[in-house]
Amino acid sequence: MSRDLQKREWRFRTGPSPLNIPVNVEDQIARLQAETGLSPLSLRVCLMRGLDSAGAIQQFLSPRIENLKDPFLIQDMDRVVDRLVLARASRQRVRVFGDYDVDGTTGAALFSWVLREFGFEHDVRQPDRFKDGYGLNVGAVQEAAVQQVEVLVTVDCGITSFAAAACARELGIDLIIVDHHQVDPEKGLPEAYAVIDPQRSDCKSGLRQLYGCGLAFYVARALRTRGKSLSWWASGQEPNLKQHLDLVVMATAADMVPLTGDNHILVRHGMEILRFSKKPGVRALMDAAGIGNRTLSPGHLGFVLGPRINASGRMGSANIALELLTTTDPVRGSELAFTL
Repeated sequence: MSRDLQKREWRFRTGPSPLNIPVNVEDQIARLQAETGLSPLSLRVCLMRGLDSAGAIQQFLSPRIENLKDPFLIQDMDRVVDRLVLARASRQRVRVFGDYDVDGTTGAALFSWVLREFGFEHDVRQPDRFKDGYGLNVGAVQEAAVQQVEVLVTVDCGITSFAAAACARELGIDLIIVDHHQVDPEKGLPEAYAVIDPQRSDCKSGLRQLYGCGLAFYVARALRTRGKSLSWWASGQEPNLKQHLDLVVMATAADMVPLTGDNHILVRHGMEILRFSKKPGVRALMDAAGIGNRTLSPGHLGFVLGPRINASGRMGSANIALELLTTTDPVRGSELAFTL
């Protein structure tokens, strides 16, 4: 280390902070140090993040998945779960329609795993970027009607698909939109059976930073809660949704959403799940990218794994990445991973 580097020292803000933290915080730091055992430097950084109590600091440094917000706080969640419960009981076909980017593909894959585990009749579709363009389109709705789909669930798209929503209503398909994009300020919401989007002005969940795959995870959580009350699990063993955080964490990084609140919790636990993922396709993707035996960091998500998933829908068919993330066959997973 050079002599210049050895002379460097921390210099702290002397003016008012953007979080309105008092300039003289030594008493506060001393109190928090006694309560947490952290160093003064660590506590000063915490204070600059707005973490001004021992409880808030502990929750940030060791976030618990049990602290995720209740999914039923999201507007229309009850309505979505009720409709899906009816679909399962009546053996109605549910179709998931996901966007072709990382968020939409991982969200569609998560729904595919969950609906399979929960005993639904379902399939998954994605638009072709070159033929269909972005989002849910009228042609996709018409195809669903011909194939006797009764419930159509979008993920990471649909909030501006007004023509497609009107078509679904006319054809008797119950459209459930799961999206995180901004609502059109003039047109409002599409005429769908239900709309899960924290950007809605009437949604008071406080989950505006969630993204498509994250919202799919919250729908799954709500559906599992209802499934438990209906005794769906004959063995008494509830499906382990935490295992699907490998998909959630990839979408979090790829969509570059703020890593605060529930997103912070999802990433903290998702990185651990991803490292030891049991999905053959996810394992194959990491091996093909040369990071299968390395310690993972968020950078690997945004610059190594994410671009490979994105390449599927942007340079060819999104179905390649979707099949990769949903396959149970390790050999097929390796083939698809090397294709990407």
